[in-house]
Formats: sequence, structure tokens, C-alpha cells
Amino acid sequence: MAMARPFHAWQEFPVPHRLEDFARRLKAALNSTLPSETRYEKVSVLALRWANDQMGVDRLEAQLLQILHDKYQYDVESFVIPTAECAGKLSLKLSNWSNTHSGQGTLRIYVYTGHAAGATLDRWYLGGTVNAHGDLNGPRVDWNTLRAGPEGFLGDVCYLFGCCSAGPIAMEDGPETIFSFTQDLIDVLQDLNGDAETLAGIHARMFRNARQNQASAPPVYIPKNGASSITLARLGLNRVITRRQLRVEHRVLLSIRIRDQIRESDLQQWTQWLTNNIPSDLVSADVKIESVFHSEVLLVTVPVEIWIMLPGDDPSISFVAHVTSNNVLPQLERSPIPPLPFRPLLTDDY
Repeated sequence: MAMARPFHAWQEFPVPHRLEDFARRLKAALNSTLPSETRYEKVSVLALRWANDQMGVDRLEAQLLQILHDKYQYDVESFVIPTAECAGKLSLKLSNWSNTHSGQGTLRIYVYTGHAAGATLDRWYLGGTVNAHGDLNGPRVDWNTLRAGPEGFLGDVCYLFGCCSAGPIAMEDGPETIFSFTQDLIDVLQDLNGDAETLAGIHARMFRNARQNQASAPPVYIPKNGASSITLARLGLNRVITRRQLRVEHRVLLSIRIRDQIRESDLQQWTQWLTNNIPSDLVSADVKIESVFHSEVLLVTVPVEIWIMLPGDDPSISFVAHVTSNNVLPQLERSPIPPLPFRPLLTDDY
């Protein structure tokens, strides 16, 4: 929960980075979001849903698998999780299927559509039905005990979990994952039409759509530590990769703590760095310093794609808010509309 006076506000932390260090982190995050020119030799998809599902997820699952098969040329398969001996039968299916579709140059995509309970560090239960309070009832499986099957074979792995829960807690050290996708994922893949895009880029599109549509549960993205985002593209697609220009309003405001004071020469170097390192056709990569303070803090806006690929455990980078513009205060101060009011400094003259 956000608070006006969080505990860490009373603490002092060392600031290990300079502005150029943050620039290097930005470049690494940007490179991780760009589609790779290396293509998988084989991509296989296994979709999972429950036999006692009451939401009718089979329709959405069928649409998703059809797009991945027709537009991306992926091998697709569906498995219905039985209510009897569900853990054992699902474990066997995951192991056998993963072994069959493993190998060098392969990607395995696991899709789950259904309910899930709130996760802890060591348990995360999936189930087909919930009660009136939204709690799982009936048969369930602990995904943490089943992950060894998908992740224990050669090849890349990613997960698409169509459920609303605290599942990201259970997946922080696992493969690349997108949570809480719905019809929006199908719409994004339909729009891409097999063109190359990273999972980070796909998530960013879904996230912006969810924010624009005021969805109650926008998708959550978990990157794989130390790895670039996986590229989804039609098999056999060898043309030059060009990311389509997107007019993006949504961006993320970050607070950056750096060593030393920011000088004019630093800002000039920053502008030069952006010119040399941000591709000119990547409109969505709008990175801008919004404000600079003498307390060694600066506010920066970045696109969603870069934000989700920045180190999540760096104490010098803090999330502030989702915004839909750059800093508009200078524009307001130049406009005929009176600027924001302020309280004048009191003096002893009275």
C-alpha cells in the first residue's frame, strides 16, 4: 500500500550509481526488448484448462491456439486437467510433452486459463472452480511442485497465465511470464499477424490497452533474470525486423537517485546518448528527464517496455506512477492561464 511517509523515507541509503551508469542500464533494458534476429527452429504450445471449468474458457483457448497455429505456424495442443488424480496426471502430461518438444533451438509455451489462489513463496494453487468469495474449491494443483517438468528440459520456456491472482510472487525466479491476459492477448497477436515482437513488447501493448480501457486487472509481466525477452515470430520469417511506429502516450515515471549534482554538461551528454542509442524508428522509446533536484534525485519517464526490463532490485530506481504525458508544468506556466498557486514566503514586515 502506498503511503505518504513510508518507513524507508526515514532511512539513508548509499547511492552507488552515476548518470552514465543509469544510461547503461537503460541501454541494456532497451536491447532486451528489441526482437532478436535469431529464429527458433520449432515452437510448441501446450494449453491447459480444467475439466470442471465454469467460465467457458475453451472458446478463448481455441481462438488463441488457432492464431498461434495459423499465423505463427506453431505446433499447438490442448490438455484438459481432470478432476480425479489431477496432480499426477498433469505432472505426467507436462513431463512427457516437454520431453517430446525439447531440444536446441526450440521454444515451449505453456498457456493456462482458469482460476488461481494467492501465491506464497513456496506454493501456488490452480483450480477450476471458486466459491462465492472467490476462493478455490474442489480439485487443485500446486504449480510450484509441477514446474520442474516444463523447466527441466533443453530449450527456452515461457508461460502465459490467464488468471488473476498473486501468482507473480511464485514465479519471480522462473521463465518469462505474462499473467492475467484475456481477449486482449488474442487481439494483439491478431494485429501483429505473425510479425516479430518480444514478449515484453506484447505485454506493453496489452498493458496500455488495459489502462486505456480501465481494466481492473492489467497484465503482469515477469522477465527472466539475466535474459533478453523472448521473440515471437512466424516460423520461417526471415525478413528484416522493423518495429512499427506507435504513437504511445502511456509511459512510466521513475525516480532515480544518482551520485553528485547534475550539471548542464551532464544533460548535454544525456541528450547525445539518447541520440546515439535509441533507434530513430522506435517512437515508443521516449525516454526523457522530467525534473532534476539538488538532492541527487531526478525524475525520468520511460516506455513500459523499458520499465519492465530494468533491474527490479536496484535501490536507486523507484517506481513513481503511470503517466500519459511528459511534464506539462512548463507549458502551464507559459500559458495565459494562471500558473499553479503557491504560498508566498512569510516575512517579518507587518
